[in-house]
Amino acid sequence: MNIEEVFFLFLSCEKYKNKREKSKRNRIKYDYRYFIGDDKIKGEVEEDVVVLECKDNYESLTSKTIKAIKWISKNKPNIKYVVKTDDDVEINKEKLDEVLLKLEQNSIDYAGEICRGGYYSKWHFDKCEDPYLNTSLMPVPNILYCMGAGYFLSKKSIDLIANIDSYENYYSIYEDATIGNILKSNNIIPIGVDIKKIFKWDPC
Repeated sequence: MNIEEVFFLFLSCEKYKNKREKSKRNRIKYDYRYFIGDDKIKGEVEEDVVVLECKDNYESLTSKTIKAIKWISKNKPNIKYVVKTDDDVEINKEKLDEVLLKLEQNSIDYAGEICRGGYYSKWHFDKCEDPYLNTSLMPVPNILYCMGAGYFLSKKSIDLIANIDSYENYYSIYEDATIGNILKSNNIIPIGVDIKKIFKWDPC
């Protein structure tokens, strides 16, 4: 797959800017941006950082992800795949290329480590700014979706997500479940990929 056909979406935030700086040392050959939030300004503030018009906290990750996908759909129209991950991962570049090739060969629109919803979760506890959210269980829609640490979206999936008028009916505090819910409504189901062979998480 050509270099210009893959784009990396790194979710980031100013609070953990140090992680972003560390991950830049693990350079990839593909185009990428780090996406952060600020509800007062928006635009590209650095060569590889895009500020989106949303808050820069955990409970705004869903909004940040949707806005980042809209940015990619508008500004990177020639990509074939987007790799969504976080700013605290190391990437096995050889395994990444193997997976991207297989996804393209099999016309896969959505892939990653598959999770099953249909329960109430406390994963967000102690991560939110809102005290209520930090102590309240939140529903995960009863669907199959790809874990947010790393998943793959085709151009078709990116444009479907970018062009919905409102994601209110699909909303979850968990951005990965929201993405899965949107795609399910368009008859796109996730295909399993062992992302632990591609991404290594920073224990810090």
